[in-house]
Order: sequence, then C-alpha cells, then structure tokens
Amino acid sequence: MASSEATIKETAKSISQCLKNNAPNEAIRLAFRIHEHYQRSSVEARLEMIKEQPDDTGDPRFDALIAGIVEYSCAVNRVAAPRWVQEEKYFLDSFWFVSGLESLHADAIVSSPISCKRRGVFLTQDSLTYA
Repeated sequence: MASSEATIKETAKSISQCLKNNAPNEAIRLAFRIHEHYQRSSVEARLEMIKEQPDDTGDPRFDALIAGIVEYSCAVNRVAAPRWVQEEKYFLDSFWFVSGLESLHADAIVSSPISCKRRGVFLTQDSLTYA
C-alpha cells in the first residue's frame, strides 16, 4: 500500500505479487499495514478502501488474513464490515500461526483479534500496532 488511499483490492494484488516473488515476509508486512492505513484515512476514504472485494492472492491464508484485518478495522471503528469478508473462502480449514514460531503460538492464541481467530489466523501481540 503506497498511500493511505490504496484500496484493499490493490493491496491484495501487491500481496499476490510478493508471494509470486517468494517474498512472504513482505506480503505479511503489507497485510499488517492494512489496519494502519485504514486508521489514518478519512471516513470517506475508508469506505472506498474496503468496499470492492479483492481478487484472491493465490494463498488462502493471506485471503483470510486480509478479510480478518478488514473486519477488525471496521469493528474498532464501530462500522459494519463489507459483506465480502463473510464469504466462506475467507475461512481456513486449518490454523495458521502467522509468526511461524511455535514458541509464539500461545501469545497468538491469546492476542489475535476475534475477526482473525474465527478464520483460523493467529497473530502475535502488537502485530496490528504501528508506530
């Protein structure tokens, strides 16, 4: 997401490109920044950012992560999330601990927002916190 006006559709496309380029850490960084960009945008820009359903990234884990972060960002701001986040394809069949470190699983189980947990995506504390 180059600017606060980047849409979720554009972000998903950038994440997909990172995954094709074997840069999963960059893809994760872009996903985590969704919340920051949402928070720093005007109410009008927020609606524009998330209204259009993104294309698949090529990895269902990242699709679920994106939907979870969008739902979380909306919940924090007490607005309804777009309907597309509720589609079945945004829910994983098995758990994904984004950090990849088994030693952080307990932290991720406790710290993940419910919007991610219910999708099977687990984030460590402060993953969605920015400076």
